[in-house]
Amino acid sequence: MRNSAVRGPKMANSLPITLRMYRRLASGLVPLAPALIKRRLKQGKEDPARVGERRGLSRDVRPHGPLVWIHGASVGEVLAAAALIERLRDLNLRILLTSGTVTSAAVVAKRFPPDVIHQYVPYDSPRYVARFLDHWKPSLALFIESDLWPNLILAGAARRLPMVLINGRMSPRSFPRWRRMYGTISALLSRFDICLAQSKTDAERFSALGGRDVVTTGNLKLDVAAPPADPAKLERLMAMTRGRPIIVAASTHPGEDEMLVAAHRSLVGFFPQLLTVIVPRHPDRGTSIAGLITASGLKPALRSREELPTATTDIYVADDSNPSALYRNNHDGTFTDIGIRAGCAYSQDGRAQSGMGIAIADYDRNGTMDIFKTNFAGDTSTLYANNGNGLCEDRTFASGFGRNTRWLGWAVAFLDLDLDGWQDLFLVNGHVYPEVDQVKTEAGYKQRKVVYRNRGDGRFDDVTEQLGPPVTVPKAGRGAAFADFDNDGDVDVLVNNMHDTPELYRVDQREPRSWSALRLVGVQSNRSAIGSRVVLSAGGVTQVNEVRGGGSYYSQNDLRLHFGLGSAKTIDRVEVRWPNGNAEVWTGVEPNRIVTLTEGTGRPLPAKTGTP
Repeated sequence: MRNSAVRGPKMANSLPITLRMYRRLASGLVPLAPALIKRRLKQGKEDPARVGERRGLSRDVRPHGPLVWIHGASVGEVLAAAALIERLRDLNLRILLTSGTVTSAAVVAKRFPPDVIHQYVPYDSPRYVARFLDHWKPSLALFIESDLWPNLILAGAARRLPMVLINGRMSPRSFPRWRRMYGTISALLSRFDICLAQSKTDAERFSALGGRDVVTTGNLKLDVAAPPADPAKLERLMAMTRGRPIIVAASTHPGEDEMLVAAHRSLVGFFPQLLTVIVPRHPDRGTSIAGLITASGLKPALRSREELPTATTDIYVADDSNPSALYRNNHDGTFTDIGIRAGCAYSQDGRAQSGMGIAIADYDRNGTMDIFKTNFAGDTSTLYANNGNGLCEDRTFASGFGRNTRWLGWAVAFLDLDLDGWQDLFLVNGHVYPEVDQVKTEAGYKQRKVVYRNRGDGRFDDVTEQLGPPVTVPKAGRGAAFADFDNDGDVDVLVNNMHDTPELYRVDQREPRSWSALRLVGVQSNRSAIGSRVVLSAGGVTQVNEVRGGGSYYSQNDLRLHFGLGSAKTIDRVEVRWPNGNAEVWTGVEPNRIVTLTEGTGRPLPAKTGTP
């Protein structure tokens, strides 16, 4: 359906006073851009490696030939354009995709082909916009939905850049407001060669607001392919809900949940087995929504608690799609979540995961702490390698962890099982729901442990079957504490099982290898020395570890630091950086024994020397 409006020429000789004032204000605020960027960096809303793009600067080179520029505000708009981008790529057209959030940038990096160029949209200042357009010289511009930046639009029109508004949407709330500012919105909409609206109502509103050539094409988001789903998880959910009438309310906001609860109470009289699914726009509201449901006399189930809807569940709250968080200490008593920016918020294919347990160690001996995370069933565990510049690299598949997807992981720890100087991994598994034993695609409620041996070349081997019982005996495992309980130099494992006796795995060595166990005692620092960093050098090999409180899954591990030394007969040097920043060094530390290092008894080092 087409709606046309007869308007003046595309490039008017003058702009309404609102846009003229906006342009002057945007130009005048340029000196404040550094302060704005600094604030947004602290809030985790900008990528420090790419802040130049916000000022129209880019380190990427424009490809030869036609370049289609597609702009969307954030994740939803970017994903809505996925199918369109594929069609354009089939025509051998290069794509420049811009968005305004670090979340959307991470999704593009994970889920779009590498030849799709992503840039952060420049701040809407005439100077920054001009830099952006001068560099990229797009052949066609497609703006998704309603993210309309005046200077971007006006500058594109001035350069006679063909521009199309796609998937156009005008909400009932926005429409009357824009009608009161008709001169402003019509000056922007009239710059588009064509407006493609989601619905007939949207088309009528765009036409009424000055759109030059408006066509109803439907909602692009409805044409997007379903996101990838794990078959086992999907089958489990289907088995628990099969045969029930279901209503899904997606991306809900505060105030809407109350209406949905009331609607469920009204409809359940007609559909006794009705299941309502609420997917909140902000998953952290899940607990409060559950409280609202309970207060109304209904029974909720929360995805964030690893609950599935049962026959008695009235409303299911799908509230666990948040990315993982990595908090950076700002040195002022506050923390900033940099997980997305650092590259450790999503899986390798751009999905949020249901993380369970966590282990931290320098598995590749490059001097930085790496992260290993267990996840829910139907997913791999995840290995994030710390490259030392504030970024993490997902090495899950490169390191050999991509094969195991059946287990639901809980406790996990890095430990040097064979004392060769390389950190191995011990994982405890077990499902949440005993009912999964009825689903053939599942590994079962009780599951075996998984043990990975570090080969020393960046990869791990699954040696579980080689170890055999009791590691391979299925149990519904949960927490595990890792400690050298018999003080023989290697780390043992205590596992807590559901509705079963605990298990104590004593680790013994088949061949003699050297080791060192260091007990740190703080004096000026906290007595347990939590937060201390140790660098041990022996036999030409340097290892790094830290004293941590808590870990694995709801467990406390041995506070002593254990180092496998392989064939080394002596320890050359031990450096300790204490939590207060002081650094000391010890020499002549004897191997094959537990040694206590007390703060203030070593040879002092300048703080920067003691920092690895």
